[in-house]
Amino acid sequence: MGYLPERKTRTIFVTGSTLNKNGKTRAVVLETKPEYAIFQLDGDKDRYSIAWETIYEMAMKHHNANLEIEAQAECKQKHRPKPKAKH
Repeated sequence: MGYLPERKTRTIFVTGSTLNKNGKTRAVVLETKPEYAIFQLDGDKDRYSIAWETIYEMAMKHHNANLEIEAQAECKQKHRPKPKAKH
């Protein structure tokens, strides 16, 4: 395990996610900063920054929406008639 004598304030991740832009498939690159994150497609000049608070709020909304979808699916499955057993 490595040791960092001082904390880095910038880290870059090349994610496993890809997007198409102008007919080319490119990896999504995330650069972290203390106050915000920067998203960019690998090999592209366009950079998009977003505050960590906004990312957290978006994650909460998606999580709550996913919980509602799961609850609806579970409710539908409970009300579905059971298939009759074959003898």
